[in-house]
Amino acid sequence: MKVCVLFPDGEQVVGIDATDVLSRMLGGWNPDTMSELRDVLAKRACIPPKRDDESDLEFLYRLDAATLLCVQITNEDRASI
Repeated sequence: MKVCVLFPDGEQVVGIDATDVLSRMLGGWNPDTMSELRDVLAKRACIPPKRDDESDLEFLYRLDAATLLCVQITNEDRASI
């Protein structure tokens, strides 16, 4: 499985899973820790912060629903998600 995040400006971040995608987004213009990054993304999308019982993939889907970014999953067997 690969997860790809597409931003409105055309930037893409690709990883082996949702956690990998988020870790690849750390640093630079983004915060240096995963929890800070999740908080910033949630604020930008005007959604509640990531819940303790929520997976990173579920969190990315909420960001997708809020149109902050677009999540695409490439996998031959999507039933495993």
